[in-house]
Amino acid sequence: MDLLDSDLFVLDLRFRDDPRYPANKAFLEIRGAPRATTIYNLLEVCGILSFNLTHAALLALYAEFSRRYALSVLFPAVADHQSLPTMIRGIFDKITRKMTLGDAQILYIAEQHPEVQRIISWNTKDFIGRTSLRVVTPQEWIAETTP
Repeated sequence: MDLLDSDLFVLDLRFRDDPRYPANKAFLEIRGAPRATTIYNLLEVCGILSFNLTHAALLALYAEFSRRYALSVLFPAVADHQSLPTMIRGIFDKITRKMTLGDAQILYIAEQHPEVQRIISWNTKDFIGRTSLRVVTPQEWIAETTP
């Protein structure tokens, strides 16, 4: 499974003049391969867009996100209140690798789900060298998977 980073969705929804937009759009429209994002990515996208969306539009974006992009939303594996300190330690461990809180939370969830094999991001530098997961751009993914 591929985990998609927030920047792909923000680019799709807000930055149509960006030179990466056509490749980004083509990547997001590919169906069939299992894809996911994390709840932190979804909340980050909603937070970024909250300044320009009505309350109703923001709720609709949140509610319809997984269907719109044909993906699953992954949550942290926190079974009970005693798991919370473990989660915080895991996220802090990522932060010690020079990561922002948001990227550390995303990576923490990605690494908890063994079915995640790759992270797809335009900001590969945020993850490369900080995880054993493959990290590629949408263009690299297309080049690797297209015969």
